[in-house]
Order: sequence, then C-alpha cells, then structure tokens
Amino acid sequence: SAPWRLRSGTVVRPAPGAPGAPLRAWDLGVRLVEPEAAEAYAAVTADRSVTYYGSDAIVPPLFHSRLLRDGLFALFEDPSLDIEWTRLLHAGHDVRFHQHLRPWDAVAVRGTVDRVEHKRSGRLIHARILGFVAGRPAVEARTVLFVRDAAPDRLLPRPPPAEDTGAPPTGRLQVPIPADQALRYGEISQDDNPLHRDPDVARSAGFEGVVLHGLCTLAMSSAALLERAAFGDSRKLRRLAVRFSAPVFPGQELTVRWWGKAPRLRFDVRDGSGVTVLEQGLVELEPEP
Repeated sequence: SAPWRLRSGTVVRPAPGAPGAPLRAWDLGVRLVEPEAAEAYAAVTADRSVTYYGSDAIVPPLFHSRLLRDGLFALFEDPSLDIEWTRLLHAGHDVRFHQHLRPWDAVAVRGTVDRVEHKRSGRLIHARILGFVAGRPAVEARTVLFVRDAAPDRLLPRPPPAEDTGAPPTGRLQVPIPADQALRYGEISQDDNPLHRDPDVARSAGFEGVVLHGLCTLAMSSAALLERAAFGDSRKLRRLAVRFSAPVFPGQELTVRWWGKAPRLRFDVRDGSGVTVLEQGLVELEPEP
C-alpha cells in the first residue's frame, strides 16, 4: 500500500525516507463522464469512431484529459513547484487504458508527483494522474512537464525539418488543423492555459502565436491512426505514448507516419514545414484472439 495518506484537495507530503513514495499526492474527488461532453470532444478532435455510440459505447480515449484536468492544474498551482504559465511546456504523455471509460461513469481521480529532474535549462516534473471506476483502475496517465528556468526574451527558434533516415514508414496520412482549433479544444477540454488562447501571452513565452494543446495534437493524430490501423475500433487501444518535440500552430496540415502493424505500432507527426512535432509515438492494441 502507498506510504502516504490522501485527503481531498490537500497536498500531502510522504513520511520522511519512505522508499518509492511520491513527492506530492492528491485526492481530487469524483468526475462524471457526461455523454454530451464526450461527443463534443470526439467532434472537436475529428474522431469518427463508431465505438462512441450505442448501448456498448465508450468515450474517446483522450477524453480522460478533461476528467484529469484538475490533476494537472493541481501541479501548476502548487507553490513549491514554482511553475509559471509562460515557462511551462508539456514534454510527454504515456497513458494506459486498463478499462475504457463509458458514458455516466463516476471517475475517482488521484494524482502524484513522482520526481523532479533538474536539467541545464530547467526542470522535468514527472507526474501520474489516475482515474478509478468502481474502485478499479481505468486510466493511468504518466505525464512529463518541462519548466524552463526563464521565459525567453525573443522568439524561440524553430527546429529544422527532419531528415528521413531508417526504414520507410508503413503508411502515412494527413490531419488538417483548423485555424480556430486551439480555442475550440480549450473550451471542451477545459484547459484555459493562456498560451493556447492569448497571442500576446504566447509571444511573451517565445512562440510566434497561440500554440495548439499537445494533447489535442495527440488526440487528432491518434484518432486518424486508429481509424486506419484498427478500423476505428477505439476499444482495442491499450496504451498511447508520445514525446512532444515542437509546438503546433493552428491552421497547418500535419502528417502522421507509422511503422509496423497491429498490435504494436510506432509513429511520429510532422507539421507542414517538415518539423517533427510528435516523436517516439507508440500505440499498443489488444491482441487478436
């Protein structure tokens, strides 16, 4: 059992010296899976899977980002972590689906900060956000945040276009990003980080304009990939992992490339300039019986 106590809404420090204990832990109460919100999430992320309808419906896999939103924001608002919006980047996300969420599920949400890794230009915060249904694990998201030591005093340089090395991809597809996608996604995900809606704040953080949410890029890319690789059957998804390597600006067309075949695929995503924006992507599906 965990060597700490969880009290709703309270940051709790583990006992000194407890091996493997997190640095912070939260119990964030229960979130309800509202069917209308789940359907809106699917529409906003261009996820056309038929598994979201009917008597055996599930909700879009990345809809967990709305339910676990307060867990992430609990990190942002913890004064001991010293996180400022303009210095914050989402560095990676790795989510396992122990059971898929369904409409009207009551999801108990808990979160931990497991470790803080100091780098030359900032800190990596490794956290876990967990959702339980009827006392059983449903969604386990390991997320990594990068907090820069200081906001840049000029626009951040764009990475160069990626070079094609290694084996050619098994396939590729295009994902258009509407110009208003950041605003639309922010509304349905309840992620109101000003980097995604205020151009002035985004420029003060070193970006040329508002930045699309990394989880929106992942949701749209993975939905398109599942439509091709799993015939749109989102129930088969067991794990989805990625590293966010460059910002995505709304109004572009993204290219999703993948290698391998079910039940395990690797993928990456490039923007219209050829810059890799998602890398080290991994999709694990339920094996065929």
